[in-house]
Amino acid sequence: MNFLPTDNDTFMTLDEALAFLEEDQPDSGRLDDVDPRSSISVASEDLDELLCVVVHHTPEDHHDEHVKKRRVRSPASSSTVLQRRKRAEIASLRDQVAELKRYLDQSALSGHNSTALKVNAITVADFQQQINTLSRWHRSALRQYERRQEAEKANRQLKIILAQQRKASNTFRRILRKPSLSNDMDFVLSNGAPDRRLLTNDACALMAQLEKSVERLYWNGGAEFEIPTVCSSLQTNYKEQWRSNGVDFTTNTPMQCSMEQASDIIWKYLERLQVRGRTSGSLQTTMTLPIKYGNEVLHFKKLHVIRNFHEADRVILVCADILLLPSRGLKFVSKGYTSITKSTEDPLKACVTRTVLKLQLETESDAVSQAASGAEAAALAALSTMIRKFWQVEQARLTDEAVTASATSFKIAL
Repeated sequence: MNFLPTDNDTFMTLDEALAFLEEDQPDSGRLDDVDPRSSISVASEDLDELLCVVVHHTPEDHHDEHVKKRRVRSPASSSTVLQRRKRAEIASLRDQVAELKRYLDQSALSGHNSTALKVNAITVADFQQQINTLSRWHRSALRQYERRQEAEKANRQLKIILAQQRKASNTFRRILRKPSLSNDMDFVLSNGAPDRRLLTNDACALMAQLEKSVERLYWNGGAEFEIPTVCSSLQTNYKEQWRSNGVDFTTNTPMQCSMEQASDIIWKYLERLQVRGRTSGSLQTTMTLPIKYGNEVLHFKKLHVIRNFHEADRVILVCADILLLPSRGLKFVSKGYTSITKSTEDPLKACVTRTVLKLQLETESDAVSQAASGAEAAALAALSTMIRKFWQVEQARLTDEAVTASATSFKIAL
């Protein structure tokens, strides 16, 4: 009889095995014929073998078999994180090594004792608590260490300040190298500070002074001006004569209209640009006059008064100007005398406008023969250029408008 289980058999418990043995025993009547020792011996051997097999193949052993657990992956156990952590630790250690090496080199250069390198913040705190127990050499080393730490801290702060100053200096250098700023600085350095006396002058007082000057010029009969009495009434000309501290302008403009029409053309044009003055038949204006000369712009403050006087055979226009240049402390004055007379060829339909204008630099001294300086010459040249351009345009305008006025009056007469 084979009690060993096969692969297809289920495992037997101990109770089932004992019950199976009891069923296979012979009848009670036959027990006397059988040797009890032989029967017990066989049964014991079979039972031992069965028990060994049952114990070896119990279900508990089946559940205790080693089961391979699945590895749970987490960010902390990732190989990339571990490698990154290792690299960070290595970099930190390298930085510490470099810092310690730097301190070692500095200590070697300064001639300190090698034992001073062993002093750190914790040791310093301990030394300060036990200062009385330290030897004289230890206290000296501690003081040197503290002074060195303070010096290094101050040195780092100074380096930061120096870097900031260099950055600011480079920024200012780039700004100062701009061409526009260089031109402005050259203008400021070449020109003096504005004259306060010119800036604080009362405009009303200056206007009153100009009005008196205009009236005086008229009653003097133009004695200050050399008006050409004999001049061609058919040719337009312009003359400019320079003096030591001024310029004289002379113009002759024939107009193909009557004397009254020429006077109206000139006066209506002036009324559009100026305001009425305090006296009858006068106009005045105050303005800032920018004039470009070379690479700079000169800003003049201009005060102007003009007055007309009607006579039987002519019309007189007298003007006076004050031109202030505060940036250079200069003052210019101009006086003009214009006469509108009838033409000798056609007194009713033609006339001649003659103008003399004198521009002069006004100085504090009476020495008018003194040559003008560089700044004064530049300002005088700028003003003369402006006046020249004005008369070139003005003479052409007067000629054209005279023809238009004459044609209009002819149509009205028809």
